[in-house]
Amino acid sequence: MNRKRIFIFALLFCVLFLASTTAFSAGNLTVKSHLGRVQYKESAQSYYKSVNNGLVLKPGYTIRVGQHGYVKLQFPYGTSITLRKSSTMEIKSLIATANQKRTTLFLQTGRLRAVVSKLFGTGFKVKTPTAVAGVRGTIYGVIVDESAGGKKQTEILVFKGKVSVQSLFKGNRIGNPVLLLKNQKIRVLKGGIMRNVQAITGNDSKKFDEKTKDKDTDKDKDKDKDKDKDKDKDTKDKDKDKDSSQKDGSSKSTLQSRRPSSGWGAGFGPETIGDKTWQKFVLTPKISLGKLTLAFYLSMYFDPNHIEPKNWYNYSEYDFTSFGDAMHDLLLKFYYIQYGDVKDTFYLKLGSMEDTTIGHGFLMNHYNNAITFPEIRRIGLRLNIRTKAFGVETMMADVYRTKIFGGRVYVMPFGGLLNSLAFGLTYIEDVSPNDNTSNHPSVFATGLDIDLPMPGIGVFTWTLFADIATMGYRVTGTYSGLSPSGRKNAGGYGITAGVMGRILFFNYVLAYRDLKGNFMPEYFDSYYETDRGSRVDELLFGNRDDYKGVMFEMGLNLKGIGFFKVNFQEYLGTKSGVADTDNKLYMQLELFRGVIPKIHFSFEYERRAVIGRELIERFFGDNTITTMKFYYEVGENVEMVAKYRRFYDQTGKFDENYGIETSFVF
Repeated sequence: MNRKRIFIFALLFCVLFLASTTAFSAGNLTVKSHLGRVQYKESAQSYYKSVNNGLVLKPGYTIRVGQHGYVKLQFPYGTSITLRKSSTMEIKSLIATANQKRTTLFLQTGRLRAVVSKLFGTGFKVKTPTAVAGVRGTIYGVIVDESAGGKKQTEILVFKGKVSVQSLFKGNRIGNPVLLLKNQKIRVLKGGIMRNVQAITGNDSKKFDEKTKDKDTDKDKDKDKDKDKDKDKDTKDKDKDKDSSQKDGSSKSTLQSRRPSSGWGAGFGPETIGDKTWQKFVLTPKISLGKLTLAFYLSMYFDPNHIEPKNWYNYSEYDFTSFGDAMHDLLLKFYYIQYGDVKDTFYLKLGSMEDTTIGHGFLMNHYNNAITFPEIRRIGLRLNIRTKAFGVETMMADVYRTKIFGGRVYVMPFGGLLNSLAFGLTYIEDVSPNDNTSNHPSVFATGLDIDLPMPGIGVFTWTLFADIATMGYRVTGTYSGLSPSGRKNAGGYGITAGVMGRILFFNYVLAYRDLKGNFMPEYFDSYYETDRGSRVDELLFGNRDDYKGVMFEMGLNLKGIGFFKVNFQEYLGTKSGVADTDNKLYMQLELFRGVIPKIHFSFEYERRAVIGRELIERFFGDNTITTMKFYYEVGENVEMVAKYRRFYDQTGKFDENYGIETSFVF
């Protein structure tokens, strides 16, 4: 790649990163989900328009919900607002920068439920015709309705935290504050007349119970589940991370919990595969049925000069030559089939798996079976079972070509104070990493691990963990273990210990690693499908020894906004008796649709042998794989997508492609 192109893509990355930083600090209020009749109007308009998911609301906008409607509005920082049943609300002010967070909403009529992060401080208020409610990190409800005499009145109910309520008198004069605590309510009549504080009853709670069946929630159970999760977001995120550490020891689980929604999409444009550019047309319907998600991928890659199906690049996906081939071709019509979430009791995924980690990631971390997509498609499998006493994680890279498979079993045998202490056993194997060799070596890795969540300290949670793992290989069915042919370095073993958890919004992992022989941590990583052959050669014939170093990973996941993750490792040791440095850098960045008007993007990058200035001067230099996608909305439901990929093919040859295509999202 020439310097000009390097500069262009480096500049693009910087622009996207700055845009994401701006988005995270700008504090947009967006429409996350809605049902039934939901409309909005801008401040200078007299007519209402229908809302769409991802719509960015601004000061002066008014949003109204029909008799059986529902809408959920989402801030960054874990704050959300839900309107139901004949509600009308105006956005008076909306400021949420890094230095100042202040929002005022005017509920004219109807029912509002707010989940407010502590980051807003005292800067979040809901006004009504008779009262003002100010909060500091809470969950509460506001109802504006008419009394028997036809006069507006307000009822405020606090489900968590504290709310300061003030009467609103004629001329916008505000009365003295009354502090409501958890499970208390108060009614404010017209003219600012404030009734006595009372306890919330069961019937009161049902008015805001998102699981209650009514005309608008009966069809919306999945959205209600999301609202229940939001209800305790500020205090339970830490517990979820702790629970994740207890159940599967995965430091990345909280960054991979996004569940896609239903929708229809289509795209067409050029796609370079190998030395030839094809025209691509793809339909990508996505259907969510409770915990089940079906993500289709109906594609045709054709030569415009020879459009007959037999000349398509992916014609073999439609030939159905036998029953087995027909089943395989049918599964290829899905990008993935998924049931549940990685943190659920039962989780199943079939198809493309871009980011797979087993246990703490010491042997398999960020493995990607779709790195060569669409040139080579694999139907992977993940099956996880989690209980309070034991759990199982399994994976297969391709159910039709069973070459890479493995899993982890863990138990938590103790009770009392040690009920979270977990012991795990991992086994992963590649039965044929180099098909070009005559002896077909089979690589295997085995590991033992332990983790113990510790009591959290404020916004800081931490779990201690340790792993020990070995690597070896078999040749033509003969077990060779860790010392084949008398060579002490082949295979080797590694030890790691560290801490992982959460600091405020950030997930982190910090570990020290001691590596002996040719042992390579994270042997099965995002690179693996592109250099399996050369990697097994390094394992069998390399002369690495006594590498020691550290691994650090940090991630940020803002619900409805996007996420960022970076992983850096550096090791010092010897190779062929000479001092050597080995390192790796991995990054992911994604900004979701609707955060910034008209644009969103994704970026993934991994590079080995990162050497000081070269990271800046040759960001896309040797030993680098990357994928970038930039989306720009040119019209309603129509986007232009700019894509760039740099990767290595199965032969180890460097390759790259880029292009622009048109995408439709419904």
